[in-house]
Amino acid sequence: QWMHESFASWAGIAYKSDYAAFRTNAVKQFLGSTWRSLDYFTDGGSYDSRHYGSCVFPLYIQQQMGGYNTIKRILISYSGSNAPFTAINAGLQYYGYSLSTAYAGCAAYNYNATYFYSNTPAPGTYAWGRGDVYEFNTYPQSSSVTHGVQWLACHYTQFNAPVDTNSTLTITVDYSGITGGAEAVLKTVRKTESGDNYITNRTISGNRCTIVQYNFGYQIAKSICIVPINAANSGMVSYTRTASVVYTPSDDVVYRLRNVGSGKYLNVHNGVDANTTNVYQWTADGTIEQNFRLEYKSNGTYHIRAMCSSNGTNRVLDIVKSGGVVASGCNVEIYNPTDPVAQEWLFYDMGNGMYKIVPASNTSVALTSYGSSNG
Repeated sequence: QWMHESFASWAGIAYKSDYAAFRTNAVKQFLGSTWRSLDYFTDGGSYDSRHYGSCVFPLYIQQQMGGYNTIKRILISYSGSNAPFTAINAGLQYYGYSLSTAYAGCAAYNYNATYFYSNTPAPGTYAWGRGDVYEFNTYPQSSSVTHGVQWLACHYTQFNAPVDTNSTLTITVDYSGITGGAEAVLKTVRKTESGDNYITNRTISGNRCTIVQYNFGYQIAKSICIVPINAANSGMVSYTRTASVVYTPSDDVVYRLRNVGSGKYLNVHNGVDANTTNVYQWTADGTIEQNFRLEYKSNGTYHIRAMCSSNGTNRVLDIVKSGGVVASGCNVEIYNPTDPVAQEWLFYDMGNGMYKIVPASNTSVALTSYGSSNG
């Protein structure tokens, strides 16, 4: 049934430029439930017309994998009593493609339906309405999240950059359960400020892929969508994705660092320019002892330089290590910039103008204000 309805709907688009209004909802259902198998067919229920919307799969084959001749080969194979996926694979292989590569390509291609607008024949504007055709979550940063992916299914997870920032986005994807014919594929779609999309094939090594996008938030990368795909026609895979956004502050600006919990500011004790001068939180008082510059080091790390030491000593925020290591509970002071382990910091964008300041040598702890009082 899925084969009949999806290819019949494609034929209506390709030969008659006819895409009835109810098919709009069908495409939305298909692209809004991509974690279900490509051939998920219902005759009633919450996804009762998504099999019509899966016409975007033969449409992708026609537009990107050999045109009408490939579709013809598929249908000839199907008419020879082959099962649907056997027929699709046979028709594609005749022109050097395969079912798995076709589905993986279509999954990423469908991230943004406007891909089809520039092709002929193409569906009318009713097919995708305003382009809001899929449902996916947006995570500026998040803890690890695990999903299951059925065969010939995918997920869309978009990461939106903080507004007007230059950040480094890191996404780690770990696959598991690649058994029973399951085939893990990972693609990303990068959207630029001008709205152009670039699909990248990612290499999975040892069931893991780490994606690093520099200049996240600038013109070249306003958003990144990851598309984990099970490209096989049997089996099940799971994947766990973990993401973090490291904010890249400007190094030519003077900052005050305010604790969200107390509303008080990071403060060098009496503005004393000396090694081991303690820092604490204090009510805003407009003094130089509450002013800092951020100096870029490498790999997204920064020195936090106290402006009260601007006479050439350039003392920076320093962690008093415990037993030679950075650990929870260590005091923080200023010191000459001599120890990267104790003095280099990362900025994690938490949204709404808030940042978590983390020592690069131990990202399991963070700069923390004890209590809410001055001192």
